[in-house]
Amino acid sequence: EMASWSVSSVANNLDVLQSGLADDGTYTLKSSEGKDGAQFIEQANQVSQVSRLMLQAMNEARVRLDQSRKGDDSAGQGKIEQASQALTQAEQLKTTVKDEGYQTVLNEVTGHISSFSDKLAEYTGLLEQEKTVYQQLHQRADQVVARV
Repeated sequence: EMASWSVSSVANNLDVLQSGLADDGTYTLKSSEGKDGAQFIEQANQVSQVSRLMLQAMNEARVRLDQSRKGDDSAGQGKIEQASQALTQAEQLKTTVKDEGYQTVLNEVTGHISSFSDKLAEYTGLLEQEKTVYQQLHQRADQVVARV
């Protein structure tokens, strides 16, 4: 639930950021007669890539959680690569975007991406612990039945 909320927050922030950068780029290109503004358009494109990666990460998380709930031992553990890539790209954007307002949004985005990864890792860890406890209880029950 918390991981899903983090992704929703990331998506909303990225939409605002992408729109703002695209608008700034369009305005700057127009006012400079095509000489300046391309960097804003490129940054908006990079924001779009981060957004796409987070959608892929959320889908991967959903698949993994469904597999875990079904007891599938092949359910992926560890970090989701797309979330790691999205975090890396968002961090890189923080070095190229100069506007303080956009910097604030990017700080929120990186925080939410990290939170998504942390909450997902916590949840999958709890599922793994639950499975271990279940197996231990099952083994003990078998031992008790064998003694009787």
